[in-house]
Amino acid sequence: MLIHLIDMAGTDGRNPDDDFVKLNNELGKYSDSLKKKRQIIVANKMDMPEALVYLKRFKARCERGIKIYKISALTGNGLEDLLKAAAKELKRLPKTTEQVADV
Repeated sequence: MLIHLIDMAGTDGRNPDDDFVKLNNELGKYSDSLKKKRQIIVANKMDMPEALVYLKRFKARCERGIKIYKISALTGNGLEDLLKAAAKELKRLPKTTEQVADV
C-alpha cells in the first residue's frame, strides 16, 4: 500500500494534479508492482484557502469513487481519520514476501 501526500495548496507554484501524475509515472518507471499497489490519497494543507480550489480540480480528474483524505499536518485536522483508514487497509492486505529494493 502507498500513501500519497499531495500538497493541495499548490505551494511554490506547483500544481497538485501534475504532482500526482508525475508521481505515478515515476512509480511505473521504477516498478510495475509499485504502480499496481493500493493507493491512499491524502490532500494536505487543507487549512489554506487555495487548497479548496485545487481539491475541486483534483477530484474532477480522479477516477470516480476514489477516497481522498483531507488533512492539515499543521493543525492535525483529519489525521485521526487517515490513520484509522490506513490501519483498516493494512489489515486487508494479503501477507506477502515481496520487497522493493532500497532506492
